[in-house]
Amino acid sequence: MVVNINTSNVCDFFINKIDKIKKTHSMSPLMNHWEFKYDRVRYTDSIVYILGGEAMLFPGNKEFHVKTGDIVHRPLHLPYKAYGIKGPFYYFDISFYADTKNAVIDKVIHDEGQYFLKKFEMLYTRWNSRNGQYISECKGLLYLLMSELLTECDYLNRSDKKYEILSKAISYIEANISNSFFSLEELLTYLNISDTYFRKIFKERYGVTPVKYICESRIQKAKDYLINSDINIQKAAEITGFTDVYYFSNAFKKATGLSPSSYREKYRRKI
Repeated sequence: MVVNINTSNVCDFFINKIDKIKKTHSMSPLMNHWEFKYDRVRYTDSIVYILGGEAMLFPGNKEFHVKTGDIVHRPLHLPYKAYGIKGPFYYFDISFYADTKNAVIDKVIHDEGQYFLKKFEMLYTRWNSRNGQYISECKGLLYLLMSELLTECDYLNRSDKKYEILSKAISYIEANISNSFFSLEELLTYLNISDTYFRKIFKERYGVTPVKYICESRIQKAKDYLINSDINIQKAAEITGFTDVYYFSNAFKKATGLSPSSYREKYRRKI
């Protein structure tokens, strides 16, 4: 997923210090119903990624129903309370001291395709490594994450109808990514939308054509299989939607600069 930065509504903010980056849970993680009240103004900003469960969050006068895959901003200058709907409730919590009064993410952002999850995991891993220039690196990663989330929020505020179409499209692509017969025509039929209009709003949103997005998604899944499983190259091609192992190898090398086998050897060795 590529997030295009819209410069028409730029928010400037300064991150002074990262307080903590952790995986945590509600006060009663094994209970469906719990309640947390903090009526005073928060002393840090916090970006939360829901890893499991459902809850109602109330930053200031906002009311957010969140579930797995949702991202919420809890600003430092607002009171905060929450209560559980379904447990166990687990989440990433990135807390930091910053001036974000003019850079508030005022929508629940749902992470289609787990694009933002990878960024949270990267920040969590780097912060907890506690080695090298991890503080400076995490600040840089957090600036980038906040910028992309603000851009996503701006997009949601501007074009709810487009977002609905594209959200359905991404979900359908994810569900059919391993189907080698899946085509753009099938997707257009499902969405009941014209080819020209869909290509236009898709590229405006993601920066690439739908066909390229599908190919990149397949390559990304193939990377995961090559690093994290023992399946052979032909099987990796098959379950990521490539009908021909030679075409898969060529597409993979074009995207990564390495053959599938070389990629597996290089990155498994690093792990």
